[in-house]
Amino acid sequence: MPTDLKFNLDLSAKAVERETGIGVGAVASQLIHQLTFGGEYANGTGASQSDVVFSGSASISTATALDVRGSLNSVLTGDAANFVELTALVLKNNSSTAGQYVTVGAGSNPVASLWAASGDAAIVGPGGLLVLTSPIDGYAPSAGTADTITLTPATGTISVDYILVGRSA
Repeated sequence: MPTDLKFNLDLSAKAVERETGIGVGAVASQLIHQLTFGGEYANGTGASQSDVVFSGSASISTATALDVRGSLNSVLTGDAANFVELTALVLKNNSSTAGQYVTVGAGSNPVASLWAASGDAAIVGPGGLLVLTSPIDGYAPSAGTADTITLTPATGTISVDYILVGRSA
Protein backbone atom coordinates (compact mmCIF):
# COMPACT_ATOMS: atom_id res chain seq x y z
CA MET A 1 0.00 0.00 0.00
CA PRO A 2 1.43 3.42 -0.87
CA THR A 3 2.51 5.59 2.02
CA ASP A 4 0.86 8.59 0.42
CA LEU A 5 -1.89 8.78 -2.19
CA LYS A 6 -3.49 11.80 -3.81
CA PHE A 7 -6.19 11.30 -6.44
CA ASN A 8 -7.66 14.05 -8.62
CA LEU A 9 -10.66 13.63 -10.89
CA ASP A 10 -11.64 16.58 -13.05
CA LEU A 11 -14.40 16.25 -15.63
CA SER A 12 -16.14 18.83 -17.73
CA ALA A 13 -18.99 18.37 -20.19
CA LYS A 14 -20.32 21.22 -22.29
CA ALA A 15 -22.79 21.31 -25.17
CA VAL A 16 -23.78 24.50 -26.95
CA GLU A 17 -27.21 24.49 -28.57
CA ARG A 18 -27.79 27.21 -31.13
CA GLU A 19 -30.81 28.41 -33.00
CA THR A 20 -30.12 30.64 -35.93
CA GLY A 21 -32.66 33.12 -37.05
CA ILE A 22 -33.99 33.25 -40.58
CA GLY A 23 -34.14 36.42 -42.60
CA VAL A 24 -32.73 39.90 -42.37
CA GLY A 25 -32.14 41.07 -38.82
CA ALA A 26 -32.96 37.65 -37.33
CA VAL A 27 -31.54 37.08 -33.88
CA ALA A 28 -29.65 33.91 -33.08
CA SER A 29 -29.94 32.42 -29.63
CA GLN A 30 -27.98 29.81 -27.77
CA LEU A 31 -28.21 27.72 -24.65
CA ILE A 32 -25.18 26.27 -22.91
CA HIS A 33 -25.60 22.95 -21.14
CA GLN A 34 -22.68 22.38 -18.78
CA LEU A 35 -21.63 20.09 -15.97
CA THR A 36 -18.31 20.15 -14.18
CA PHE A 37 -16.96 17.91 -11.48
CA GLY A 38 -13.75 18.46 -9.61
CA GLY A 39 -12.74 16.17 -6.85
CA GLU A 40 -9.57 15.63 -4.92
CA TYR A 41 -9.19 12.74 -2.54
CA ALA A 42 -6.59 13.21 0.18
CA ASN A 43 -4.61 10.30 1.61
CA GLY A 44 -6.48 8.40 4.31
CA THR A 45 -9.45 6.17 5.11
CA GLY A 46 -12.15 8.74 5.94
CA ALA A 47 -14.76 10.52 3.83
CA SER A 48 -13.30 12.04 0.63
CA GLN A 49 -10.04 10.18 1.27
CA SER A 50 -8.41 7.16 -0.36
CA ASP A 51 -5.29 5.14 0.33
CA VAL A 52 -5.43 2.27 -2.20
CA VAL A 53 -5.06 2.51 -5.97
CA PHE A 54 -4.74 0.01 -8.80
CA SER A 55 -4.64 0.73 -12.51
CA GLY A 56 -4.12 -1.27 -15.61
CA SER A 57 -4.37 -1.62 -19.33
CA ALA A 58 -5.65 -4.85 -20.80
CA SER A 59 -6.63 -6.40 -24.08
CA ILE A 60 -9.65 -8.51 -23.22
CA SER A 61 -11.13 -11.19 -25.46
CA THR A 62 -13.06 -13.06 -22.75
CA ALA A 63 -14.64 -12.09 -19.44
CA THR A 64 -11.94 -10.78 -17.10
CA ALA A 65 -12.60 -10.48 -13.36
CA LEU A 66 -10.81 -7.92 -11.19
CA ASP A 67 -10.91 -9.23 -7.61
CA VAL A 68 -10.74 -6.08 -5.49
CA ARG A 69 -10.34 -7.93 -2.17
CA GLY A 70 -7.02 -9.65 -2.55
CA SER A 71 -5.83 -10.64 -6.01
CA LEU A 72 -4.60 -7.25 -7.30
CA ASN A 73 -1.05 -6.23 -6.44
CA SER A 74 0.49 -2.77 -6.60
CA VAL A 75 2.97 -2.40 -9.44
CA LEU A 76 4.88 0.14 -7.31
CA THR A 77 5.20 -1.80 -4.04
CA GLY A 78 4.05 -5.36 -4.83
CA ASP A 79 1.64 -5.15 -1.88
CA ALA A 80 -1.93 -6.37 -2.20
CA ALA A 81 -4.36 -3.66 -3.29
CA ASN A 82 -7.09 -4.74 -0.89
CA PHE A 83 -10.14 -2.48 -1.26
CA VAL A 84 -12.44 -2.39 1.78
CA GLU A 85 -14.26 0.42 -0.03
CA LEU A 86 -14.02 1.60 -3.62
CA THR A 87 -14.29 5.36 -4.01
CA ALA A 88 -13.75 5.61 -7.77
CA LEU A 89 -13.86 3.40 -10.84
CA VAL A 90 -12.78 4.90 -14.15
CA LEU A 91 -12.73 2.74 -17.28
CA LYS A 92 -11.99 3.73 -20.87
CA ASN A 93 -12.88 1.56 -23.87
CA ASN A 94 -10.09 2.22 -26.39
CA SER A 95 -11.83 0.56 -29.32
CA SER A 96 -12.91 2.64 -32.30
CA THR A 97 -14.83 -0.23 -33.92
CA ALA A 98 -18.63 -0.16 -33.92
CA GLY A 99 -20.13 -2.92 -31.78
CA GLN A 100 -17.05 -3.43 -29.62
CA TYR A 101 -18.58 -2.49 -26.29
CA VAL A 102 -17.42 -3.66 -22.86
CA THR A 103 -19.88 -4.80 -20.22
CA VAL A 104 -18.70 -3.76 -16.74
CA GLY A 105 -20.32 -5.71 -13.89
CA ALA A 106 -22.51 -8.81 -13.70
CA GLY A 107 -20.29 -11.92 -13.66
CA SER A 108 -19.56 -14.03 -10.60
CA ASN A 109 -19.45 -12.39 -7.16
CA PRO A 110 -19.94 -8.81 -8.39
CA VAL A 111 -19.36 -5.83 -6.11
CA ALA A 112 -23.07 -5.48 -5.40
CA SER A 113 -22.98 -1.94 -4.01
CA LEU A 114 -21.85 -0.60 -7.42
CA TRP A 115 -25.21 -1.56 -8.94
CA ALA A 116 -28.92 -1.27 -8.14
CA ALA A 117 -29.42 -5.05 -8.27
CA SER A 118 -27.31 -8.18 -8.44
CA GLY A 119 -26.39 -8.99 -12.02
CA ASP A 120 -26.64 -5.37 -13.18
CA ALA A 121 -23.93 -3.92 -15.39
CA ALA A 122 -22.97 -0.90 -17.44
CA ILE A 123 -22.13 -0.96 -21.12
CA VAL A 124 -19.21 1.19 -22.29
CA GLY A 125 -19.30 1.70 -26.04
CA PRO A 126 -16.32 2.11 -28.35
CA GLY A 127 -14.38 5.24 -27.39
CA GLY A 128 -16.54 5.53 -24.26
CA LEU A 129 -15.73 6.26 -20.65
CA LEU A 130 -17.34 4.99 -17.45
CA VAL A 131 -16.84 7.00 -14.26
CA LEU A 132 -18.38 5.94 -10.94
CA THR A 133 -17.46 7.82 -7.79
CA SER A 134 -18.62 7.74 -4.20
CA PRO A 135 -16.02 9.68 -2.21
CA ILE A 136 -18.04 9.84 1.00
CA ASP A 137 -19.82 6.48 1.36
CA GLY A 138 -17.74 4.36 -1.03
CA TYR A 139 -18.81 1.07 -2.61
CA ALA A 140 -18.21 -1.82 -0.20
CA PRO A 141 -17.09 -5.16 -1.63
CA SER A 142 -17.44 -8.34 0.47
CA ALA A 143 -14.46 -10.68 0.38
CA GLY A 144 -15.26 -13.93 -1.42
CA THR A 145 -18.93 -13.17 -2.16
CA ALA A 146 -19.17 -9.69 -3.71
CA ASP A 147 -15.67 -8.61 -4.62
CA THR A 148 -15.22 -8.73 -8.40
CA ILE A 149 -15.61 -6.27 -11.22
CA THR A 150 -16.02 -8.24 -14.43
CA LEU A 151 -15.07 -6.78 -17.81
CA THR A 152 -16.67 -8.62 -20.74
CA PRO A 153 -16.03 -7.72 -24.39
CA ALA A 154 -18.96 -7.89 -26.80
CA THR A 155 -16.86 -9.16 -29.67
CA GLY A 156 -13.21 -9.54 -30.63
CA THR A 157 -10.36 -8.27 -28.49
CA ILE A 158 -10.87 -4.87 -26.90
CA SER A 159 -8.25 -2.66 -25.27
CA VAL A 160 -9.28 -0.99 -22.00
CA ASP A 161 -7.60 1.25 -19.43
CA TYR A 162 -8.88 1.48 -15.87
CA ILE A 163 -8.18 3.00 -12.48
CA LEU A 164 -9.62 1.74 -9.17
CA VAL A 165 -9.29 3.99 -6.12
CA GLY A 166 -10.45 3.24 -2.60
CA ARG A 167 -9.83 2.76 1.08
CA SER A 168 -8.12 -0.03 3.01
CA ALA A 169 -10.26 0.45 6.13
